[in-house]
Amino acid sequence: MTQLVVNLSISIFSLLLGFARAEELNGILSDYQDSSELMRLCAKAGGPSVGVSRELFTVLESAQELSRLTDGAFDVTIGPVTRLWRLARKSKRLPDPADLAAARALVGYRMMELNPLNKSVKLAKPGMRIDLGGIAKGFTADEILDQLRREDLPRSLVALGGDVTCGDA
Repeated sequence: MTQLVVNLSISIFSLLLGFARAEELNGILSDYQDSSELMRLCAKAGGPSVGVSRELFTVLESAQELSRLTDGAFDVTIGPVTRLWRLARKSKRLPDPADLAAARALVGYRMMELNPLNKSVKLAKPGMRIDLGGIAKGFTADEILDQLRREDLPRSLVALGGDVTCGDA
């Protein structure tokens, strides 16, 4: 019985570490939190390069590669357009065509420059905004699975808002 209690305690602790990692990554990658590292980067768009965390740089580097492979069909710099459509959904009114055109002028993965030597990012134009909605959950799930593997829980399932990632079989 003692061994069962110890194993259960270790498992609960490991799960808490996974939840803590998810919260930490949300504070880095969220475009809904003004205080996130991502939004602090976006606030400096049009200025000099900004040093970022390993996690944010890794996600942006992966996003850039996907953008290149899809010739821009996947593009995390879509943030200004996403923002207009979120406001439209709330107000139940379509975005103004001129606003959409202005937002589209701020989109383009080639305007996001990554420097792997010092893990810095430069967003070329003021007003650029990054939306990691198409990649952040997958990265977060992989990070949580890695955390659980380190805690000797390789056979795990991580579900994040409908996105599910499985550990070792």
